[in-house]
Amino acid sequence: MNVPQENGEEDITYLRVSREDLDAQAAMLVAAEQDLARERERANREQARREAALADLQRGLEEVARQRDLLGQKEEMWKAEIRKMENEVRTAATQVKDTPVC
Repeated sequence: MNVPQENGEEDITYLRVSREDLDAQAAMLVAAEQDLARERERANREQARREAALADLQRGLEEVARQRDLLGQKEEMWKAEIRKMENEVRTAATQVKDTPVC
């Protein structure tokens, strides 16, 4: 697009860009694209690291839940064993109490 001047002629000087300017702009674009690619790769590595850490945490949580369930089961077994022993003691105490002394 040319801009008309007061004398009716078109000024095309703003359209003149040196080859060096175009090469410099192209080099800046290439450098920016490379920076962006490096940043994208870094972000992808960081995302993969975070996902791996999250997976480790999830496995840890699952192991904690499994251990908690096992402890709960053992606690119930111990409570049952204690009730059994208490009953045996009560039975033995009743037998001793009911046994006549000779």
